[in-house]
Parts: sequence; structure tokens; C-alpha cells
Amino acid sequence: MLFNTFCCFSQKDTSIFYLKKSINSYESKNFMQAYQEINKSIRADTNYAEAYYYRGLIKEHEDPPFEVSKDVFGYFGDVYNDFNRAIKLGLIKSDVFLKREEYFIMLYSMPPLEKRDSINKIALADINKAIELDSTNAYAYSARAYITLQITGIENAINDYSKAIKLNPNNYEYFWDRASNKEMIGDFDGACEDYKKAAELGYKFAQDRFDRICKKK
Repeated sequence: MLFNTFCCFSQKDTSIFYLKKSINSYESKNFMQAYQEINKSIRADTNYAEAYYYRGLIKEHEDPPFEVSKDVFGYFGDVYNDFNRAIKLGLIKSDVFLKREEYFIMLYSMPPLEKRDSINKIALADINKAIELDSTNAYAYSARAYITLQITGIENAINDYSKAIKLNPNNYEYFWDRASNKEMIGDFDGACEDYKKAAELGYKFAQDRFDRICKKK
């Protein structure tokens, strides 16, 4: 006698089953299958926070072959909504807050001048929460530097890039960004050191910038 595979599964069990299948497909870069499976996970349990987080990750891939909005801001909203839903349902992890902040900023990338400060402060709150949850997340400090540059100024941004570099000294982007900020305040010696380091880590544009502004000194 044949039995339905899921005859004795609870909704939660079914949701977990499809989430695991979706993660395997995602890690194999089979994003269409991963998307179909994650939707089955959510249909089985519409309050499964982790499933929304993974659906957001799946939607991130370029030109997804599934039904997300073709309008760029609609797309950002689709992805943002999944990360936001995951948090609202209780998935309190550093990476989730960083993802929500990332898509929030993209969604409101061109705000009216009078709303810019409030939008930046909302984004900053998510980043600060991410750092509170994981103070060793180098990317979080880099993301905060981008926001603090617009709110509290270059010195605070440089401090955050320095924290990111301390945690991950092999990321050329952090050196490049810190160099750019140092250059803006006239610290050319510090900027040249950072451009040189970014170039040593393999960033061609940093070498070009070093050649242009540092070799003349």
C-alpha cells in the first residue's frame, strides 16, 4: 500500500523539509529549483522566518527566472519585504539586519532632500543592531561607514573602515574606501598608504590612483 510522503508530517516538518531542499539547490546554484522549493516551504508554514530569509537570498541573483518584479524598485521592494518579514517573525541575526538595510537603502536610493536624514537613520539602526548581534562582522562596519559619512562626517566613517580592516585586513575595498575618505580631508600620506595596500591586495584601480596622486609627491 502506498502512502503519501507527507502523510504524517506536520506543517512545520514539511516547511523544514522544503527549506533544506531549497538550501541544497541554492548551494548548487540551481536558483529556479531553490525558488520553487522555498515557496513550498513558505506555503507549508507562512510564519517560518528562516524561509523568508532564504527566499530573499535566492531573489538576489541577477536576472532571476521567476516572478519577481521587473521594475528595479519593485524588485528591491520584493527582496526587502522578505528580509523584513524574516525579522518581524523573529529571525534576529546580524546578516538579516544587514540585508534588510542594504535593500532599504537601494529602495530609497534617491529620496527627497528633506527625507534623507530620516532614511539614513533608519538604515543606521539596522546596522547598529547587526553590530550588536555580531561585533566581529567586518562588513557591518563598512556598511556603517557609508551611512555615517552622510550623517556624522568623514572622521567617523574612517574609524569604521579602520574597524573593518582590523577584522578583515585582506579586503581591498575597505582600504580603497578609507583611502578615498582620507584623501577628502587632505590626509594624502594616509590615503597613499591605503591605496598602496589596496593595490597589493589586487585592486587595479587603487594602483592607478596611487600612481596618479602619490608618485607626484
